[in-house]
Amino acid sequence: MNVERLADSADVLVSEITDPEEIVARISRTFGFPPTALAAIKRRFELEHLTADEVGLLASRSGVKSIVITHNPLPPESTTKARNAIGAHFDGPVTFADDLDTH
Repeated sequence: MNVERLADSADVLVSEITDPEEIVARISRTFGFPPTALAAIKRRFELEHLTADEVGLLASRSGVKSIVITHNPLPPESTTKARNAIGAHFDGPVTFADDLDTH
């Protein structure tokens, strides 16, 4: 069974989110890894995490009513970009949760 089927018509989709480009840029600035290592890191993020577009598509295809984003490594200035990417596919409410929030 896949997540899309599990989430079918759910009231809330709780999802993590990431931006592989942004994460790799931050890692590059901080640690100065060589390009081959950065490419491998980016690939892991692409395989193991969801982008904002993917979250929006998942929510749309599964017919959920709302989304709560958790495990969010994006800086505050990237939240608008992520919200717009989700909104390109999903028109319901989207909440970016903080630790210890209740919903």
